[in-house]
Amino acid sequence: MVVVLILLLALAVTLIHKKASYPAKLLGICGTAAAPPGSAPLPTSNLLFDANRTGNYEIYTAPVDGLSSPHQLTDDKRFDSFYARASPDRRRILFYRVPAGVPESNYMVTSLWMMDADGSHLTEIISVDCYGWLFQGHAAWSPDGSRL
Repeated sequence: MVVVLILLLALAVTLIHKKASYPAKLLGICGTAAAPPGSAPLPTSNLLFDANRTGNYEIYTAPVDGLSSPHQLTDDKRFDSFYARASPDRRRILFYRVPAGVPESNYMVTSLWMMDADGSHLTEIISVDCYGWLFQGHAAWSPDGSRL
């Protein structure tokens, strides 16, 4: 019984430590700093989506009117990019990547990336093995865009 309690206590301490190390700010995540936003904001009339129009999944934007062609923001054959989310000020885009051909549902090989709304300043902010996490997925912006 004592051994079980000691193991449970050790597990609780480990989980608390992992939670305490969760990144609160956008800068300095896992030793990498995200580039400051420099592009114009994505128009509120534009959709942000992923599609495999080129043979692998990339991030696109397009006006909701359907009259203009989509504009491709990412272009890297080594990765499938998906789950794009614009920051509240629409100047930055948060998204995930997996190696090309790996299902998007395999969160054990997922990394979190950020870029400006025009596709520039592409930066990996949480790598696959960052913090010793087994998997990651579905990050969201805080209402003011200062935290994830």
